[in-house]
Formats: sequence, C-alpha cells, structure tokens
Amino acid sequence: MKNLDEIWKGLFWGIGFAIPAILVYTGYGNYAQAGLELTYQKNMRMLYEEQIMEEYDFLQAEVIGFRKIDSGIVVASKTNKLSGIIGSRYKMKFSMMSSDEFSGNCYQDLDIEITDKDFSFYQTTCDGLYSDSNNITDIAVSVIRK
Repeated sequence: MKNLDEIWKGLFWGIGFAIPAILVYTGYGNYAQAGLELTYQKNMRMLYEEQIMEEYDFLQAEVIGFRKIDSGIVVASKTNKLSGIIGSRYKMKFSMMSSDEFSGNCYQDLDIEITDKDFSFYQTTCDGLYSDSNNITDIAVSVIRK
C-alpha cells in the first residue's frame, strides 16, 4: 500500500511540474510566434512598397497636352510602354488646376492604350469638373492604384 501511495505522490508531483512547464513553453511560443509574424509582416510590407515604387518609377506618366472642348477637356498623355498585367493595376489621375486653384479630377485606366515601340499613349475626355473647364491652365498627372 505504501508503494501505491508513493506512485500516486510521484504522479501528482510530475503532473504538477508538467502543467506549469507546458504553460510557460506555450506562452513563450505564442510570444515568439507573434514577434516572428510581426517581423514577417513588416518585411513583406517593405518589399511590397519597394515593388510599387519601382513600378511607379517605371511608369513615368506625363501630360503631352490638352485642349478644351464643349463638354470638357481632352487630355493627351503617355507612359512608358506597359504590359497588360502591370497596366491593369494602375490608373492615371489628372488634377485640373485653374490659376493655382483646384478645378477637378479625371481618371484614365492604363489597360486601354495605343502603343508604339517605347511609349503607351492615352486620350482622356474629362467632363463634369468642379469649375468651368475653359479656365483650366495646368494639369498635374499622377499614377495611383485601382
């Protein structure tokens, strides 16, 4: 009977040490995993931002010219030649300015294009602007994600 009591006593001592050890290792594992996941997300975000900046630099959008029509403004623009996959992710944003005052925005998808050897050309009709389109003096262009 004394041997059975010793066995139970040893079993309870073992369980008593095993449970806290498992809890400590589990807590530390969760903490370490969270740290690794945060580092991974941070690195992935940096790589993603780097890729986007490289694509923006590659696109190099430029306004060739614009003319005023009855219903608004027609903007001629160009970018470096694009493949369909890259172009389908972005669009050009035209910010219309009238004597340094904002007049409205207009957008052009980059997957509709006329291309030559080096460039992709776009013709965009902008209507429904904030102010009178006859007063437009400058157009700023930027590339944004869809």
